[in-house]
Amino acid sequence: MKRYWILNVILMTALTTGCSQRGWYEGLQKSNELNCYQRPFTQQMECLEEARAISYDDYQRELDKIRGPAQ
Repeated sequence: MKRYWILNVILMTALTTGCSQRGWYEGLQKSNELNCYQRPFTQQMECLEEARAISYDDYQRELDKIRGPAQ
C-alpha cells in the first residue's frame, strides 16, 4: 500500500509541474525522503540529510559541467 502512495506522490508532483525535469527530480527526492522514515529512528536524520543534500539547481550545474558547453 505504501508503494502505491509513494508512486502517487511522484506522479502528482510530475503532473503538477508539467513533467519538467525539476518536477521529476523533486518527486524522486521526496520519494527518497519518505523512504527514510522506514529506517530505524537512529538512522532517519542522516538519511534525510543525504536525500536533501543536492538541490535541483546544484544538480543541474553539475550536470551542465559534465555535458560541457552547449553546441
